[in-house]
Amino acid sequence: MRELGRRLAATLRAGDLVVLTGALGAGKTTLAQGIGDGLQVRGPVTSPTFVIARVHPSLTGGPALVHASVIRPYSHSLSDDEILYRPPEEREAEAKRDPVKTFPARLLAEGLERVRMLTGFPLEISSGYRSPELNRRVGGANSSQHVQGLAADFTCAEFGSPVDIIKAIRDSGIEFDQCILEYAKWVHISFSKVPRGRVLTIYDPGEGYLDGLLDENGKHVA
Repeated sequence: MRELGRRLAATLRAGDLVVLTGALGAGKTTLAQGIGDGLQVRGPVTSPTFVIARVHPSLTGGPALVHASVIRPYSHSLSDDEILYRPPEEREAEAKRDPVKTFPARLLAEGLERVRMLTGFPLEISSGYRSPELNRRVGGANSSQHVQGLAADFTCAEFGSPVDIIKAIRDSGIEFDQCILEYAKWVHISFSKVPRGRVLTIYDPGEGYLDGLLDENGKHVA
């Protein structure tokens, strides 16, 4: 399977989309690893099931590999079987009507790729899509954009601290919905069709979210 991925990589061009379907253990990630080998991207290529997407930049100046798990974010109203086995023309028509609603992972993946290009380094994503049950267990808000497949938490130590990352995003031309410094440990970023561009900070759950990018003394970071 990995060798097949290497051979497939030789036929791919920037912007190509490869869709893999199969049960757990079918070899989807192994094939993706072969594609990563063939494209010579930064690894390791691992399963994106719990983070929605990982961006692997090229080591040779070629296109990046965006490895995404899109079944769960694709629709919250349909089962996996209904999603996978609906007639292709029906799925295509739905995607044309509202591509973000039917494929929110794409909006998130594209936003994260812009952030990766801004930093110039791989993003270490710790949280992406959450099922409602997982979101409840970790104490997430009912309205969390993680549940919608539109948000991710990440760090990028090679670029700098979470504060450095948010400053760079804030001052760039990247359109985002919310960019939050959470407990000085990671960056939460979300994307939407109508981005609000909100920058927030939270250090203490009792205080809640505060407007702007603040240091631990409560002072705004320029």
